[in-house]
Amino acid sequence: MSTLWMGNLEAYMDEKFVTRAFSTMGEQVINVRIIRNKMTGGALGYCFVEMTDEATAERCLRKINGKLLPGATPPTRFKLNRATFGKQETGQMYSLFVGDLTPEVDDGMLYEFFYNRYPTCRGGKVVLDSTGNSKGCGFVQFPDERLQKRALEECQGAVGLGGKPLRLSLAANKNRQQQSESRTWKSNSAGYRQSYDQYGQYSQQPYSAYYSSWGYDQSAAAYNFNYQQYDYAQYPPPQVCCQCPPTPCLQRGVTSPHVCHATCISC
Repeated sequence: MSTLWMGNLEAYMDEKFVTRAFSTMGEQVINVRIIRNKMTGGALGYCFVEMTDEATAERCLRKINGKLLPGATPPTRFKLNRATFGKQETGQMYSLFVGDLTPEVDDGMLYEFFYNRYPTCRGGKVVLDSTGNSKGCGFVQFPDERLQKRALEECQGAVGLGGKPLRLSLAANKNRQQQSESRTWKSNSAGYRQSYDQYGQYSQQPYSAYYSSWGYDQSAAAYNFNYQQYDYAQYPPPQVCCQCPPTPCLQRGVTSPHVCHATCISC
């Protein structure tokens, strides 16, 4: 059995609603656990969905993640992730920033595009605005740095995902979410019992920031990526006019070398 985290839930979305939504998309779930505040009983906006096996959970991440949630009013999208229950995933994850995504690209499409090329890719996330529309960029994660940089090189400018060539860059590899969850897990497991409720640690506080481990600071709405990875050497500088010395062009009011002999007032 494998478990998915599902966020973006409205107050009226109960266990039956979530189960029916997955069924409408052609996927059957074993159990749904809506996380509620222990004091007030109010839903915290996310749940855990138990699937029959890892293959089913993986398929959901690639096929329905980011798609419109059936029956949701106002319209919203599936927001899925692997459930870790506070346990840190083995090893550090390495993210790529993916820019120039056209509006139709969702989480599942982004993930599947890279998964088909790199089967050990661990997921894809499209960054959305407050209304649920794509901001035109996202992130994909890889389990090791070599694969991350290989994908950066091989998929820079790639086509086939949306209507534009992809614009890639290395993203900051943040582990703040994982570290925070790890501390929570250690604290809650100090008095571990065989009957320990794996969902109990989430019953009093919201789930950690959705994008934080992907290189996107959701609270500051800032991206963390490094454009120095682009090879600007492929774009040769303008040819300086052979008849003009490298002096400021008085006609254009700039200090760069002359590009064309005809535009230089001093010639």
